Amino acid sequence: MKKIATIIFAFVALPCLAVAQAQGKISVKAHPAVEELVQKHIAYNIQNPKIEGYRIRIYRDNSGNARQRSQDVSDNFAGLFVDIPVYRSYDNPYFKVSVGDFRSKDDALRLYVRIKRLYPKAYIVQEAINLPAL
Repeated sequence: MKKIATIIFAFVALPCLAVAQAQGKISVKAHPAVEELVQKHIAYNIQNPKIEGYRIRIYRDNSGNARQRSQDVSDNFAGLFVDIPVYRSYDNPYFKVSVGDFRSKDDALRLYVRIKRLYPKAYIVQEAINLPAL
């Protein structure tokens, strides 16, 4: 993703030519490849609507009953904190339960302080998170 942004910047910043017109209007003429890259960037973001952020991992285990235990932990958290999203995942060999979608570590830390008594093994992880609602 960063590579695409760098390429777009290079194509936009270097070959664009701003032409001043009468009455303070500016028109920008860019190479056609710039428009193609912008459209690819937009399509990528539509297919991958996630950004880098933080979540709190409240469960991670690979024992024989980890699948059921992760479901129980997920259901318990969802019942206690109805406004915070819960995510279960399986990353061989671990079942994981993460909560929240935080843009900054400070935001994640606020929830962590609230839940650390209930989930003493919880910790903050950097993950791709869902885009916030506008």
